[in-house]
Amino acid sequence: MDAYPRAPKEEQSIEALESCAIDRLRLLRAIEDGMSAGKRGNELEDVIAKAEEECELRRTEGLMFSERGATRDATSHFLLRLASCRNAEHRKWFATTELELFKFRFKRLDEGAKVDFLANNGFKACALVAQKECDERANDLRDILLGDYDFKKTLDVTHQEYVRLCTEKARDAKGWFKVEFEEVASLVKARRTYMIGGDAWVRRESIDALVFSRYRTSLHEGLAQGIHIFKKFEESEANRLTPLLKSLHQRNSGKTYVFDGSEAGVLSIPAMEATTDSFPLCMRQLYKAFKTKHHLTHSGRRALQLYLKGIGMQLADALVLWKTEFMKGDCSAEKFEKDYAYGIRHSYGKEGKRVNYTPHSCGQCIASDPGVKDDHGCPFKNLTSNKEQGSKLDELLRSMNISVGDSQKIVEKAKNQHYQIACNMTFAAVHKDIEIDAGVHSPHQYYLESRNRKNLSSQVKTEVPATPSPIAAVQ
Repeated sequence: MDAYPRAPKEEQSIEALESCAIDRLRLLRAIEDGMSAGKRGNELEDVIAKAEEECELRRTEGLMFSERGATRDATSHFLLRLASCRNAEHRKWFATTELELFKFRFKRLDEGAKVDFLANNGFKACALVAQKECDERANDLRDILLGDYDFKKTLDVTHQEYVRLCTEKARDAKGWFKVEFEEVASLVKARRTYMIGGDAWVRRESIDALVFSRYRTSLHEGLAQGIHIFKKFEESEANRLTPLLKSLHQRNSGKTYVFDGSEAGVLSIPAMEATTDSFPLCMRQLYKAFKTKHHLTHSGRRALQLYLKGIGMQLADALVLWKTEFMKGDCSAEKFEKDYAYGIRHSYGKEGKRVNYTPHSCGQCIASDPGVKDDHGCPFKNLTSNKEQGSKLDELLRSMNISVGDSQKIVEKAKNQHYQIACNMTFAAVHKDIEIDAGVHSPHQYYLESRNRKNLSSQVKTEVPATPSPIAAVQ
């Protein structure tokens, strides 16, 4: 195992590079899915282990080093780094998922392998503590642990039990590392180390945290360097590697979400209106504002246009929908064609650079910072980060016929900043306690999963429904 200090220099075909890159994308998206579904600890490790095996990115086969696996792992890491470096959201996603993968792998190393890793990755004079040394200084080490408040917080035990555990861990030589004190200045300052002869004795858990922090920094530095590297070969590789990297994040590498609620996946305006009960809360709010105000600010229009595109609405229907609604306000047909039609066609890749834009993800919704006049963004975040402290969110959830108990749990989860988990809990609350296994990653995915769950493909009508849209229930 290493921290990817340099890119592989082996010559590889474009087909091999593409295969590596897609497999890495599948692995990192599997990690993202597990995290979004609220998996932690052993559950998340099981997800990573399975995905790593399926994607053929393990660096070992049994107990033996796998040269092929290591080469594919390093190659795919650098390809994804280059593919992610030019976009802030992609950079954040890459750093987060790669760090989880690194943690999984590092925690599986034995103590000797960890020492080797530290020695090979810039840590000065790191070594395991000998059992004899540990026994000789057991009392001092116990006192260090007893005074380590951060260590105590990780253990939910009585004081008497804590003293016993500290006594045991003080004599566990495999749990202590010797490093030069300059490497752990923050731990020395906090008096969380045992100092002797210029060496700091550090608990294994603290070493892990130190390594993870340094690796996180190296990831961000590598992404920053990647921007300059990409610029250097962008033109020279214009017909080979550049298109692969630019299109990678648009690849569908895992489970596909296919809407089957209308013919050939095409969603008409009446069909959309008849299925608004499958809208996630963010789009319920945004669509309600659109129908009420007959207008949206630029960011709101963009989010709703791409969402409707994602659930199957075609360009012609989108133009009719937006023009009809805007003209209910103070917008004339001429003004709509002049000021707004271009933006809709642009969202569908029919104007400008003709890029086939993808619908906004949950990450983009959460990261947005809507103003007073805006209606877009994630309501689980926006309605729990102000003085209301979730009261408005609770009201919206109750209007969806979600029970008091479920609503309170969802609001509490949102207050703790687990917005996608709160959204998945909302999905379960309105779908007979069935969550989305892979977690919620985008509003259009939520909709498509809902339509599949409800099995309403044969019930979508072609005429405008006589009953009011369920969106109207959201106040």
